[in-house]
Amino acid sequence: MDDWMDWLAKPSSGAGITYSALGTPARRIGYEELAELADRWGGAVPWQQAETRDSVLIIATPCAALFAALFGLLSAGTDVCLIAPPGALGDKDTYAVHLRTALGAVRPSLVLCPERFAAAVKEVLDGFAGPVPVLAPLPEDGSPDPGVLRSAPLARAAGRGDLLQLTSGSSGAARCVQLAPEAVGANISGIARWLGTTTADETVSWLPLYHDMGLIGTFLTAISEQMDLRVMEPAEFVRDPGGYLSLFGGGAGSITAMPPFGLELLLRRIDDRVLAGLDMSGLRSLIIGAERIPPTLLDRFCDRFGPRGLDPGALCPAYGMAEATLAVTGSAPGEPLRTVTLDGPGAAEYVSCGRPLPGVDVRIVDPGGREVTGHRQPGEIVVTSPATARGYRGTPGRSARLVGRELWTGDAGFLADGELFVIGRIGDAVKVRGTWLFAEDLEARMDHPAFRQGRAAVLLGQEGDRIRVLLVHDRRVDLDPGPLVRHLAGQQPDAVLSVVGVAAREILKTSSGKPRRREMWLKFSPEGGE
Repeated sequence: MDDWMDWLAKPSSGAGITYSALGTPARRIGYEELAELADRWGGAVPWQQAETRDSVLIIATPCAALFAALFGLLSAGTDVCLIAPPGALGDKDTYAVHLRTALGAVRPSLVLCPERFAAAVKEVLDGFAGPVPVLAPLPEDGSPDPGVLRSAPLARAAGRGDLLQLTSGSSGAARCVQLAPEAVGANISGIARWLGTTTADETVSWLPLYHDMGLIGTFLTAISEQMDLRVMEPAEFVRDPGGYLSLFGGGAGSITAMPPFGLELLLRRIDDRVLAGLDMSGLRSLIIGAERIPPTLLDRFCDRFGPRGLDPGALCPAYGMAEATLAVTGSAPGEPLRTVTLDGPGAAEYVSCGRPLPGVDVRIVDPGGREVTGHRQPGEIVVTSPATARGYRGTPGRSARLVGRELWTGDAGFLADGELFVIGRIGDAVKVRGTWLFAEDLEARMDHPAFRQGRAAVLLGQEGDRIRVLLVHDRRVDLDPGPLVRHLAGQQPDAVLSVVGVAAREILKTSSGKPRRREMWLKFSPEGGE
């Protein structure tokens, strides 16, 4: 496979990264300049050979110093982990827990931080019970400070460093996944082949660089393939989604990616005045992943933006996990969207997430670990891939687990004609009298925008043979539980339903926008709640 960092030796003379942070003008760095800066960062790591690799934690926001430090430190044999900045995950206490989790797992010698976040990060470091790393600013001009790297202290190790990714935390606290350079390269190569990328493509992304979909799927793939790249902060997208859409058209912006809630936000916030000025004919790949995709959402998106040039074949539903580096399956650009409705009680419609990437094998297993061979038979999704992680730093995964090159995902799904259809998290489901009930299926029954906007969630628990369903919603949302009541009466008449209105900030979400169902269950259910 091609080395995903080969571009450093011969960078493109014409392409580069245009980047911006909230409230600042856009800047651009060409790949030639970026390669030179990365070489300075790598060269600033002291030359003594280290027996074990050091680790660096970088508070991630788009800037030249982050881009250069990431590639330079990895080249020098240093393990690197990008983490969310303060304010990205909710309140101060939530962020402190997240940062302490990362510190305990990564055990960095150095934390690199943009100046605007330094005080908040220092406050957490001052209260950290473990070894406290050196805190240093990401320099404005992108150049390294050799004195900082010596004081950490960092030392060069053999080979390239590992990329460390924090999981989104949908099944509990975030875990640190350790990715070998070969795994990253295999996934980037698979993504490029799946999408059929060329240097004529341009990637536009608002996804955070501390999350696998933004880091691997858009950022590293675009740079490795030497495509032009436009990176903005998620807050910019939320504040001005019309500005994001204006980057497409006229030959610009051919590839992008987002979770389903991003599509929902565009539908909600783009009015007819903005819509009239759009040209989306150049967009050939809109990757959709990170959570289950409602079929009606895709229909509404095509109806809304189709008249502005959007080709329905540009929508590319996909499935992946941090433990697989990122992508496992994907629908190729130009393929028609496909849905399947399973037979039986409580039948629901599911969107195809496409076929496995080159070199990836996907199988479905039953609760006893035996492969399910029947067509459209649900079970746990098990992945074998050259991009599987080495393992976990610190606490291992609770739902997903790694067994050699196999990844037991903790997700339920089924195969149909070689394509993967994802049902939901097994840990968020209950099984009564041989029948699985998934929280995602119940939310689909409600068909209410509050669920797609992250303002409501269904939580499931069990009391013997009886199911307890908890409908948690933002108390400002007018949410009629009628559809859910009627569905449960017909399919699970013994189920107990409780409806709880809470403050918006109490609808807990992961870094990728998925509900943190287990945490909310412990907080709000009669058994574990307050």
